Amino acid sequence: MAGYGGNKANARVLSPEAYCYIIDRKDESRLSFQLMPDSITENKSALYNEIPIIGRSLPYLGYSSSSSRAISLSLQFVALNSMGSGGKYTVGWVQEQVRWLESKVYPEYLDKFTFPPRMLNLVVGSVIGLQCVMTNCTTSWLGPWDANEVMASPFRAVVDCSFQEAGMNDDDMQHPHGHEDAIKGRNQWTIGSPDTGSGGYINIPLAL
Repeated sequence: MAGYGGNKANARVLSPEAYCYIIDRKDESRLSFQLMPDSITENKSALYNEIPIIGRSLPYLGYSSSSSRAISLSLQFVALNSMGSGGKYTVGWVQEQVRWLESKVYPEYLDKFTFPPRMLNLVVGSVIGLQCVMTNCTTSWLGPWDANEVMASPFRAVVDCSFQEAGMNDDDMQHPHGHEDAIKGRNQWTIGSPDTGSGGYINIPLAL
């Protein structure tokens, strides 16, 4: 690819791990996508109230508010090593990825106080960015299974995740996005990401 060094014959295709990930905003721990989701669903709606007008067949629509943006996707994790639980891409690693995701829908208990689940940054290349909380985590454990005399571990897991935009009203440095932000794609910035500093993206090429 011209402009990125080398030529197409020697191009190195990047895995999704380089540009698709979820970051825990509290401890900056990260989960990277092993495989790209088959599809990603993004939703935001505008809410209107009907205001009846006497003698008119059509009510006036008064804008009320807009919903928070929501994104749903399925993440797949597959063990590439046939045996063992230690190291990357093993059956143990698959379970670690699932447990990390599941933990994001649990509250924290510190000194008799209850704190909500952690805030996240969801980044999918230069297309999707969301400062959010996870609202749903559904796991499907899939075979084949690595079985021995005392335990059985699945080689594959599919985690259906739902995220909801949050935290954009927290302080003076953050604010809800508007019409112009959406047109320019600024609504897709994840504010304060360790990788992006003040926000925005580097448009990482799919091959180098």
